[in-house]
Amino acid sequence: MSRKKTDVRSGEKNETALQNEIQPENEILDLSILRNRIKNSSHVDQDIGVNIDEFLESVRKEDLRWNSPAQDKEQYDKRPLKYILYWNEAYGSTEYGFCCGQEPLYKIRCPNTNCYFTNNRTLFGEDQDQFDAILFHQRSLMDTDLPKKRSPHQRYIMFMLESAQYNMGFESLKWNSFFNWTMTYRRDSDIPFPYGEIAINPTSSLPFAEGSAELDSWIQTFGASHSHLAKGRTKKVAWFVSNCDTQSNREKFVTALATHIQVDIFGQCGPKRCPRSSNEDCWEMVEKDYKFYLAFENSICVDYVTEKFFNSISHQVIPVVLGGADYSGMAPKKSFISVHDLDNNPARLAKYLKKLDENDDLYAEYFWWKEFYKVKKADEDRIRAFCNICQKLHDPKQGENIYSDLNEWWDHKSKCRRARVKL
Repeated sequence: MSRKKTDVRSGEKNETALQNEIQPENEILDLSILRNRIKNSSHVDQDIGVNIDEFLESVRKEDLRWNSPAQDKEQYDKRPLKYILYWNEAYGSTEYGFCCGQEPLYKIRCPNTNCYFTNNRTLFGEDQDQFDAILFHQRSLMDTDLPKKRSPHQRYIMFMLESAQYNMGFESLKWNSFFNWTMTYRRDSDIPFPYGEIAINPTSSLPFAEGSAELDSWIQTFGASHSHLAKGRTKKVAWFVSNCDTQSNREKFVTALATHIQVDIFGQCGPKRCPRSSNEDCWEMVEKDYKFYLAFENSICVDYVTEKFFNSISHQVIPVVLGGADYSGMAPKKSFISVHDLDNNPARLAKYLKKLDENDDLYAEYFWWKEFYKVKKADEDRIRAFCNICQKLHDPKQGENIYSDLNEWWDHKSKCRRARVKL
């Protein structure tokens, strides 16, 4: 098949248009994205016989050569693209809920997208010390399966979402001075990875300053004008639970609570089952029938607040919380009820819940904040955490860091304990 003659000026225009289309604003591209953009471009003459895949493979090899590990820190800091390896499995997947390449960073508009995430240990052949950072899920990490070589400038990152109550062998000296950064639910982690967040809604503003007497008065007025929020809810307390023997001792608290007020327990630890087909359908049932939901954690540790709280507070039901976090520092006032504020006493809690159940105005006050705050779920925080990894790897001000006593940081500072139940 003969090739068509191409006008030089036309070719130059096409080349410029193609460049603008596939690489706007000089962004550094993941080669898989680049391949797709070229193949789908309206400016590529499909008859010129260029093997795009072969060309991009040569680019990839050159890219790896250019980004190979530098022997001194100055060269290392200037590497245009940082490579992050997922070392082992986390929750049944080696993609860590974020996965691979640069494309995820583009999709969520991270401030810095010059990072490449992968679960391919052999991306650089056998030289795993060429990765800028390696992410280890501590719970599934085996000391018989570790990188054989380590670069002085590599960052080893400990990833952990389970509570510190489940120690996972941190007391072993073998993990001392192994990790450079931590990525956990704790707020003092190098890369915080919370299960959720409650933040001011950018499209609205509070009627009065937080903590002011004016806001308290406004909340009372809100409750009086929204008493309809309690209508039709004939049942008191719901609890979805599957772990029946926990470190927090929550099941003992609920057993005592149920002697004072109706508590319907759904799941493996109780007699009830949700008849709906999906998790969201079950929440619709709770919103329709129940006034309160028990967001009781399986561990009472510093900062440990899971989806139990964030799922419930994002729905039209009042969460009752038991945990080790500072809930008042992460959620608006009068948006939840804390067992701790009621002296960990099931009888006192039941008495207060009955008071709200009998007064629709007081009950409705707990929903005042919905217009002004937004509940961010775990997916959004997962995204932000991976953005932060990339940011930190490119930050020249990041000094050397090592966890010389991991057990001290993870176990002792988490201050895990069992719930005190006052009967």
